[in-house]
Amino acid sequence: MAIEALASDIAASAFGQAMRSSSWAYPLANVGHLFGLALLAGGIMAVDLRIMGFWRNLPLKPIHDALTPFAIAGLVIFAISGVALFAADARELIRNPVFVAKMAIVALAATNALAFRKFAVKALGKSGANLALGLRMSATISLCLWSAAIICGRMIAY
Repeated sequence: MAIEALASDIAASAFGQAMRSSSWAYPLANVGHLFGLALLAGGIMAVDLRIMGFWRNLPLKPIHDALTPFAIAGLVIFAISGVALFAADARELIRNPVFVAKMAIVALAATNALAFRKFAVKALGKSGANLALGLRMSATISLCLWSAAIICGRMIAY
């Protein structure tokens, strides 16, 4: 398969070799991945929960506006560190069904987040009781997808 050949090339690259041989690069990338995940999931999940009806006494739009930059920064850190971690074990990971599932789930979650940004942000000024069902469904799907991605990420090691 072409994807396996690409993974093999990535693993054989100088970057892949450096990630495997350095005593600090892999652990640093792993910490970065967890830190990025915390920013990403923490920001998104707090907004999702608020949209779903939690903390109705707190205004949604300021919560969204305050946490979105952290979630975006987390996504960038998560993606960069994820590429580094992948480079170290690309041959094995590309054959791991849990890794493949995680990548598919992250793609779905990111697509949901982009659709939310494009279509739903205007509705955030409304009160929790008046939020459209579609907006609440998007938040619920987001919460489920990011949770599943986190679970898959942890299961890759086992």
